Order: sequence, then structure tokens, then C-alpha cells
Amino acid sequence: MKRFIIICCCIIGVVAAGMIAYLNYGVTFLPVPNQTGPLSTPFVQHGKEIYRVEADGTEVPFEIKGVDLGAGQPGAFATDYAITKDTYLRWFKQIQDMGANTIRIYIVLGTDFYEAFYEYNKDNPNPLYLIHGVWVNDYTNNSHMSGYDPGYLPVFKEDVRTMLDIIHGQRPVELGRLSGTGSYTKDISQWVIGFILGVEWEPPTVAYTNLADDDKTSYRGEYLYTDEGTDPFVNMLAEVGNEAFRYETDRYRTQHLVAFSNWPQTDPNEFPDLIAAYFSKYTAVDVERIHATDEVKSGMFASYHIYPYHPDFLRYIPEYATQVDTSGNVNTYYTYLKLINEHHSLPVVISEFGVPSARGRASTDVNTYRSQGGLSETEQAYAIAQCFKDIKDAGCAGCIIFSWQDEWFKRSWNTWENVDLLKTPYWSDYQTNEQNYGLLAFDPGNERSVAYVDGDDEEWTDADIIGEEDGETLSMKYDERYVYLMVRGDDIFP
Repeated sequence: MKRFIIICCCIIGVVAAGMIAYLNYGVTFLPVPNQTGPLSTPFVQHGKEIYRVEADGTEVPFEIKGVDLGAGQPGAFATDYAITKDTYLRWFKQIQDMGANTIRIYIVLGTDFYEAFYEYNKDNPNPLYLIHGVWVNDYTNNSHMSGYDPGYLPVFKEDVRTMLDIIHGQRPVELGRLSGTGSYTKDISQWVIGFILGVEWEPPTVAYTNLADDDKTSYRGEYLYTDEGTDPFVNMLAEVGNEAFRYETDRYRTQHLVAFSNWPQTDPNEFPDLIAAYFSKYTAVDVERIHATDEVKSGMFASYHIYPYHPDFLRYIPEYATQVDTSGNVNTYYTYLKLINEHHSLPVVISEFGVPSARGRASTDVNTYRSQGGLSETEQAYAIAQCFKDIKDAGCAGCIIFSWQDEWFKRSWNTWENVDLLKTPYWSDYQTNEQNYGLLAFDPGNERSVAYVDGDDEEWTDADIIGEEDGETLSMKYDERYVYLMVRGDDIFP
């Protein structure tokens, strides 16, 4: 009996050790395809251009024309991963019919996304392509940590490995430490363009890393290295990117393009002291300091989130404030895009741009009125088209519209004092400029809204009357977006 107990304990110990090794270090006992075959590079970068590699090795120039796909839908928070496979399949067709060739996602989604993406592409001669992100959570990005903290860099690298296992269909058990949960067994790697590592960096975190770890003056890995004297935060990013190349090359004999997220608040440009002080522009993340060794056969690109309204540094700088675009109009958005593109030797992809059709407005583009809110859906469409033109004219290698669908759970600093943050997915806040970015809207009602403000009162009944006086009636309806009021009478003052 004692021997039996000892054997059982040994078996349990071995299984437990195997699970820890699998879940924490990516060790697997499953066969991994192509571990000894030739290196696969579905997309490559040469200079400022991106190319798709055909089956015969031919390299075809590829312009990224994409949409950002969020994780939310009405009635569910993003972390519920409630979007179904059938919904994804329907959306993929609509996205492609629109003319896009790429989807970008920010985080590991539920398994339905990957199964739908595989099914949509597997027999499709004109597939959709994917740019996959690796998220850094809000607490980490806004807390006391430097980029080299044990809760930051090791977790970041581990999340990169998890994402790589998932796109190669080699994550049969994922417990949702990063995000989605389930069995990820569909290999979608052949349709992946590359990865955007990280998020919009918070300047305090970047500055704190540069001060706290000022001995990290350079980095040299097998795949990526930096110049001597490079800021520690950028060296940390190079170490994460090196891990992405190393892990995918060693384990899957594949390399995809790698980029690091960025935005104007940490762009590499220098601005006059007063402008920098006003916009808290006191630090920078410059990926031009990161270089690839000869071991990198795919390449890199530069990724930026750039909107026409925030923050508009250039309107306060005389030499830029009156510059015109290719149509002859004063356009600081176009001018800023040119500055960013001209700074880089890499392809520049504007991986977020767009405007919301919200009633509430948070920021204004004074040149072209492509503002953060206060636009109709028609004005929103025109603004997105004009931004797309500016991005192409500035010489960028591609762009991705934010976003495909409206997300009701989003909230904003200028309205959230009036909002129950535990119930945001259950109603559409037309005032909130963080909602209403979507090309796809979700209107309340299964088939139609409860009321339309169109002068036709056919949907109103006596049951809707809430007040009556002097021959006039006041009626009310509501749904998940609006309160509707109707006054009826013979002589209604307009």
C-alpha cells in the first residue's frame, strides 16, 4: 500500500510539473510542425515597403488596408468574449466586401475568433490577413513599475510566447492568464502579417524606467540590438522583440514582422519647450534605435496610433501651422504624418485612426473639423476617407481604421460621472466620444427601433401618453440608446 501511495504521488508530481512547465514556460509534449524545415516568412520588409511572400517565393508589394476589431458587443463586457463564431464569419465577409485586406486585434480573443478566421481563410483564394497584438494591462502600464520590474518584462515576454503558441494552434489549454480561455488548435500563422507588441505607452512609465534603470544603456540579442546610449525603455522593448523572433524561429521555424506600439505622446519628435510642457511631451520611444541582425529574415515596421484631433502639437508651431496638404488645404494632421514617416527608415503603419459619430465632443481638429465627436455618420465617413488619403499621401505603408464595431462598454472622462460603470455594456451612450467609432453600429431593437424621429407617428399609441393639458399630449418611449418624446396637438409651437 505504501508503495502504491508513493507511485501515485510521483505520478501526480510529474503531471503537476508538466502542467507548470506548459502553462508558464511553453514546454509542450505535442508534436510541433516544421521544427526542422526551412524558415517560413509569410511577409517580409525591405526598406520602407512590406511584401507578401507567395508559395513560389515571389515577393508581392502589400499595402495594409485594415480595420481594428474589438472584443465587445452589446450586452457583454470585452472580457466576456461573447462574440460567436457565426458572427465573426459574417463580419469577415463584410470587412472584405468593404475593401479591407487586414484585421488587427489587440489581445488574445476567445477561441471562436481563431476558429472562424481559420474556416474563413482555409479555402479562400483571397484571404483576410491578421496583425496580432500583445497587450500590457492598464495596471502594469500605469502603476509603480518600471519596464524591467519582475511584474513587467518577464510577464510581457511570457505573453508574447502565449500569443505565438495560439496563432500556431499549439495552445490546447489556455487558462486566460493573458485574456481568452480555451483550446487553441487552429494554425492561422500563414495569414498573419505580424505583431504589434504593447500599447499606448504612458509617459510616466517610460520616464520612470529611463531613470530607475539608467544602467541599461544598450541591448544585444541574437535577433535585435540597440545603439549604445539608447534609452532603457527602448532597450526593454528590443528585448521583448528579440524574444518574439527567438521563440517563433526556434519552435515553429517561422518569422513574422514585429512592431512596437506608439502614439504621439511618446513619439520620437522634439518640440519647443512650451509645447512639450503644455502637452506633457517629456519623453520619447524611438524604435529607430532598434536594429535587426542578419538572423531576422522577415523584418519590422513602425506602428502608430494617430488621430487628426489629439494631440495637435503642430497648430502651435508657426513653421508647421500653415503647411498644406496635397489638395492645398492647411492640414496639420497630414504634416504630422509626414514628420513621422520621414523620421523612420522602416515602413510606417498607422494602426489606429478614425473619428466617432458621438454627440459629445472631447477634442477638435481646427483645420479640417475631423473632431472627436460632434459628427454625423455621413461626416464621420467623409472624415475617415480624408484621413485615409492623408495617410497615403504622407507615404505610409498602410493604415487600420478604428474601429470595425461600436463597443457599448467604452466610457469617457467627460461623461463617466453620470454613468454606472458596472452597466455600460447594456446601453449605447450617444454622448460618449469613446463610443461610436465603429463602422458597424448596433441599433436597439431586434428588427427596428421603438421610435424614429421622422415626423411619422405610426409607432406611437395612447399607452405612451404620460401627460395631457389644453388639448396637447406628451408621450414618451425609451430603448437602450435614447429617450424619445413626442408632443401632439393642433397648435404646437415649433
